[in-house]
Amino acid sequence: MASSADSVRVFDRLERMVAMVNRAARLFAAIAGEPGDGLGEPSDSMLALERALYVAIQDALDISAMLLRMSGCAVPPTYREIIEELEGQGIVASDQVPGLLGMAGFRNVLAHEYASVDPARLLGYEAHLGDFEAFARSVVGYLVGEGTDAPPRASNR
Repeated sequence: MASSADSVRVFDRLERMVAMVNRAARLFAAIAGEPGDGLGEPSDSMLALERALYVAIQDALDISAMLLRMSGCAVPPTYREIIEELEGQGIVASDQVPGLLGMAGFRNVLAHEYASVDPARLLGYEAHLGDFEAFARSVVGYLVGEGTDAPPRASNR
């Protein structure tokens, strides 16, 4: 069973992830209304969107590793293996795995090729915001199933 302190840390990270996803959703809307500058330089909104998505994805991946540690599992060395182990432990459903693997791959693009992120690919990520919501529901479901109550603030958006 997860310790109370571990669960609080997970809920804190989950809360930050949800806040970043909400910020990204607002940025998608703002960017849609921005005129292009024609210079090919990313706008401040695009750069903020990159950062919001990066933080949200990194939080999801860190939460994944935290959950494995809390359940007594060794944490695999790669994000792919971490996600596969989450599925193996029943923490996430098999239909969530492709979205989580996509997050991990996109995180690497944002982290390592950040100066050359294709704006169309970045903007296309709006369609994947639901993956974060599904992940958050799975995490809360797992922790509550483990006998851990969600802190009251975790349900406030």
